[in-house]
Amino acid sequence: MSIVLFTGAGASVPFGYPTTTEFFNKEPTLKFNESEQTIFTTLKEELDAKGQGDLEVVLEHLDSNLNHFDSEHGKFFLKISNSEKQNVLMEQIRDKLRKKCFQVYGQTPDSNLVDKIFCDLIKDCLDLRDDIQLFTTNYDPITDVILEKFILDYGKEVYDGFNRVNNAWDKTGYDKQPNSIKIYRLHGSINWVEGNDGRVRKLPVNDPGPSPYRKNIIIYPGYKGDIENAPEIFRDPHHALRESLSKAKILVIIGYSFRDENINKIFKERSAEKRERIPVLIVNPDPPEERIGEILKEARFHKRGFGDDNATLINWIRDKFGR
Repeated sequence: MSIVLFTGAGASVPFGYPTTTEFFNKEPTLKFNESEQTIFTTLKEELDAKGQGDLEVVLEHLDSNLNHFDSEHGKFFLKISNSEKQNVLMEQIRDKLRKKCFQVYGQTPDSNLVDKIFCDLIKDCLDLRDDIQLFTTNYDPITDVILEKFILDYGKEVYDGFNRVNNAWDKTGYDKQPNSIKIYRLHGSINWVEGNDGRVRKLPVNDPGPSPYRKNIIIYPGYKGDIENAPEIFRDPHHALRESLSKAKILVIIGYSFRDENINKIFKERSAEKRERIPVLIVNPDPPEERIGEILKEARFHKRGFGDDNATLINWIRDKFGR
């Protein structure tokens, strides 16, 4: 039985990455023209009034409107209302916000800090089990640094879905390393791209970025589609999460907001099973307890920021193994 670590945006905060809630306060330099700014300000103020004005919800609203306008009914509305320009402006706003995501979350983290906070936690887990599975919704390069640290500095087997020879996506590698650290990125990554040959590859962390003949492989904040209809590279890690939870000894959830419907469904299914429930620890200084209560029947809360008190976190994990 494995140890499952699950990380959301809050787990990246110690490394300088903002959560989607903090995004607009920490990253105010969005270069909109006057017309774009008017639409963005109107949308943001309306969502702020409802307490929902974060990056995820803003992008969700923009995507919903653009998807509607791309439908037969939406196109008819645009035609009769002479609103085609508004549609173009919303698309430009969305694209500029996505570009800003790349600039913000594509920064390489301090490797020493990753070592101190993340790698030390994983090393302590490895003292208890040799099967560690790390799932993340984040697309910053932290997991890339973790992978390189354990392979190059600590001589451990780590696999993240990509062949280290040609850097291409190869899910079969997970089965070839039964006892190891396995990394699953549920929403893709800043450095995942699709080439002209249709294959998805992982670029080096410091790669200058996408060029015209490549497209980035990432699920942006606000995505609400059914993951079963998503490409394999997104769908399979979700399937792996479901399977891992069925075999897990413990589950530690760090900095996750519980707003992803596809992931919440997987957690809820495991929590509802009649067989023995796995111990769950949620690491979050301000957890959405009401929302969590609807998803997980039993969970213990560690209301501290990730890295603030990892000793207590490790002691909880050891206790569950009788150490």
